[in-house]
Amino acid sequence: MAKIQGHRRQYFSLDIMKKISENNIIKSSAFVKEMERLGYISPRTYIWRYERQGILKKIKKGEYKLFIT
Repeated sequence: MAKIQGHRRQYFSLDIMKKISENNIIKSSAFVKEMERLGYISPRTYIWRYERQGILKKIKKGEYKLFIT
């Protein structure tokens, strides 16, 4: 049985978050736009997942603080 390999490594979306952030502040609209450009179907899932893991924290509507540098 052949193993299935992903095209992108794990936590690739965190690299995108770091790239588009300004002073570790991420706008969800910019993140979603960039992820959709790369072909991701539901990029808001990453925001929700990382918020539950403590990597992101919502500071106001549509803006999140990134805790990994």
